[in-house]
Amino acid sequence: VDTDRGVLQSAADPDFCLDSRGSTDRGVGIWTCESVYGSNGRNLRFVVDDDGAIRPAIALERAVTPDGAAGDRLSLEPVSGSAGQLWKAGAP
Repeated sequence: VDTDRGVLQSAADPDFCLDSRGSTDRGVGIWTCESVYGSNGRNLRFVVDDDGAIRPAIALERAVTPDGAAGDRLSLEPVSGSAGQLWKAGAP
């Protein structure tokens, strides 16, 4: 978590960050972190609350949530407080 820029960087490649894709119905992806300074930079900004919910700057009432049959995708769903919306950084 880069709190100065408000982005979540990839541990595998810090040049890439979590991306809300500009709309809550488009899921979550990754994009180059340097884009945070461009016209769509708000799409890369997230807030991690004290419980571990990751909320996109474009819709703070939503949180990153596992999606798909195998939980292999992420979506932006209304904040529910469910365990599936609470994230923890680092190894268990």
